[in-house]
Amino acid sequence: MLYEQQQLQNHMMMLDLRNKKADGSDSIEEEKHENVDLSSMSLDSLPNPSLNLATICKLDLSNNNLQSIPESLTARLLNVVVLDVHSNQLKSLPNSIGCLTKLKVLNAAGNLLASLPKTIENCRCLEELNANFNKLSMIPDTIGHELVNLKKLTVNSNKLMFLPHSISQLTSLTSLDARLNNLRSLPEDLKTL
Repeated sequence: MLYEQQQLQNHMMMLDLRNKKADGSDSIEEEKHENVDLSSMSLDSLPNPSLNLATICKLDLSNNNLQSIPESLTARLLNVVVLDVHSNQLKSLPNSIGCLTKLKVLNAAGNLLASLPKTIENCRCLEELNANFNKLSMIPDTIGHELVNLKKLTVNSNKLMFLPHSISQLTSLTSLDARLNNLRSLPEDLKTL
């Protein structure tokens, strides 16, 4: 555990140093985007990094012991395109996930999520949403009206009893996996996909 915490601190320091100019002031480099991999580090919580989170385009927090993600963290990930939080102990996703307007891939599989925040609808660039192996009992009702770029929706092995009718509005959808749920019926207009 101590080794993993030291690795995390070293990784954060390296990222922080990359964002400093020679004179010690912070640099804002539009061109520079980071891939941050903090997977499999036995993290119970996330540190409060001093680095510019807007430079991160891919953040991997998978295979840890995270029970929550701070609202303030996701609100500052302005350029993140891929967010991987699978295989943690998350009971919810932060409402600030709606601030991730460039997000294309969200992997939240293998957690304890009972629902997805309604604000996920603001992630209009989202192309792939994986929420397998959670405790989802519902998906936001208007998800189909807002996530027009969603190509792959994977919600198998949950507790869904129905899919929202708006799902038939997902005209870009090429893959829907909702098996191993408690579905009693499918929306009638699903055939229009």
